[in-house]
Amino acid sequence: MLEYRLYFLNSTGRIMRREEFVSPDDAQALAHAKQFVDGLALELWSGTRVVGRFDPK
Repeated sequence: MLEYRLYFLNSTGRIMRREEFVSPDDAQALAHAKQFVDGLALELWSGTRVVGRFDPK
C-alpha cells in the first residue's frame, strides 16, 4: 500500500485542508480523489511526487 496526500486548494492556490490515505496504486488513488472534485482544485501527492491535479468543475 502506498501513502497519498490530497490537498484541497482555494481559488488562489493555497491549501485549505489535507486528507491522507493509503491505496494500492496510483489508479485507485486517483479514483478516490476524483470523488472530491466539486468547486475546488485538488492536488494528489505521494511522497514528493505529484500524482495528479484536478481543476474545479
